[in-house]
Amino acid sequence: MKFRAVTIAFAILVVAGPAWVALASQTVVDDRIAGMKSLIGAMRGATGASDPVVARENLGRAITYAKSIPGRFPKGTGLGDAGITK
Repeated sequence: MKFRAVTIAFAILVVAGPAWVALASQTVVDDRIAGMKSLIGAMRGATGASDPVVARENLGRAITYAKSIPGRFPKGTGLGDAGITK
């Protein structure tokens, strides 16, 4: 009985594992897309601001995100990878 339960649990992990990875990978891509949109918004806010303090704050947000971009492209989250739809 115990062997059967372990076998069933293992089978579930084998089947669900790739689906979980694909879902997690798409989440990374969705977060990356949202971040790029916020970067564009911050840049527009910086160039359209009449107050230098506001422009500097927007540039600070844009620079902070831009510095994080290299870490937002982990292996398995590119076009054509399993589970990536965008």
